[in-house]
Amino acid sequence: IKAKLRGLGLPAKWDATFVRLDEDMALELSSLRQYVLYGWITRRQVAELLHRQAYVKQEGQRVALSGNLMVERALGRVGLLCVDDLVEEVFSLGPRLGDVQRFLAPFRLSALNTSFETKVLRKHDREEHGGFMGDDTMTNALDRML
Repeated sequence: IKAKLRGLGLPAKWDATFVRLDEDMALELSSLRQYVLYGWITRRQVAELLHRQAYVKQEGQRVALSGNLMVERALGRVGLLCVDDLVEEVFSLGPRLGDVQRFLAPFRLSALNTSFETKVLRKHDREEHGGFMGDDTMTNALDRML
């Protein structure tokens, strides 16, 4: 399971990444449904993640995305010049999404559970959690993690 998560670019708990949800990816994610949350998010949330919490992979290090110049230097060759171009590419699942995925480091989100929810989840640990979340549910969950 850990190898599958690392293969998706999720090396640690509460990490997040953007993926294109095709048939193969849906099958992969459904096999990990107890360990991942996935679904669609809004354009506003994509922009918020990229403007406020984005890190990039640079020389083996995780470096905060500090501005448009970093984007232009790394992805200018494929026509992406600013953070807003990244937002558009991710939200529209454009043809350069793979380049964006290789450029970005995984996002580190805060835990979804409050202390009360944690106690409830421990009490009911036999219930299955995770997996696909519809539009509103995923949007609300991500808003709570940001």
